[in-house]
Amino acid sequence: MPDTTHLATLTATIDNLPLINDQTMALLKLIDDPDSNFKILITRLPPEVTIRFLKMANSSVYGRQVNDINHALRILGFNAMRQSLVSSLIMDQFEKKLATSQFNLDKFHRHASFSASIATMLARALDYEKTAELFTAAMMHNVGKLVIAAYLPDISRQISDLKRSEKLNALTAERRVLGYTHAELGAAVLARFNIPEELCRAVRRHEMDMEIETPADEEHQLELILRAAVHLADRLTLPQGIEDPLELVAIFEEPLDVIRGNIRERRRLDILDHGYEKIFSGLLAESCDRIEAMLTRSPEENTHPDPVSRDRT
Repeated sequence: MPDTTHLATLTATIDNLPLINDQTMALLKLIDDPDSNFKILITRLPPEVTIRFLKMANSSVYGRQVNDINHALRILGFNAMRQSLVSSLIMDQFEKKLATSQFNLDKFHRHASFSASIATMLARALDYEKTAELFTAAMMHNVGKLVIAAYLPDISRQISDLKRSEKLNALTAERRVLGYTHAELGAAVLARFNIPEELCRAVRRHEMDMEIETPADEEHQLELILRAAVHLADRLTLPQGIEDPLELVAIFEEPLDVIRGNIRERRRLDILDHGYEKIFSGLLAESCDRIEAMLTRSPEENTHPDPVSRDRT
């Protein structure tokens, strides 16, 4: 049963934040307009939003170079493109509000991109179809941290001070100061802008322990993949020599194909006896193992990767 005080505090925070200015709100309405002409829309987007959107839709995720909005629409489809554009607009708006040197925006973006690339790799390994939605959720999973830094700078400093003084993790410090976490705040902000509930739930629960039981049905698979991707991104570092995390999928395309082949074979052997929902968690865990091994090996070792096999069914 949700704590009503907790929910009331979170709702009041969202209601009191001037999250979107009039220009951005007009663009969001234009995106939602079924009669929108996307050639016109792209001319009205701030350049930094256009760059971010095209980067999110580029070859590292979809296997080809995306250079214009019409190309992106054909590849992503309207709903996925809308989510990416809305996410880019929201992020741009929040970043412009940042007025503190305490928040490392470059670190924030690199972690988001690293998480998104790993999420895409997991989607490839599992043949998961909602790649665009998963990628968007991964790019946005820590948006609550950005909101706190941009709109509640005094609160942000209190959280940082408490973490240092009492050696607390971020979630514990946030609950002590705010009464809720950045994950819960981020999900509530995204919901306010009509981001689908599946993505909001994944953002809200991305910090949960992987061992906490979650149904592996179709409704929760995006959440489970995102959670796994974020845990891997937290634990790993970028392979040496790679500057942009979004390049990872393209760079490791061949070993990823090997991983996908192995996972497909495991699925083929087990699905008749157990059903896909029963074996999904095991396949996800095995995919994580294989991708972690791939990202920690040298390029030469990835040319002939050793198989990883763990019985999780």
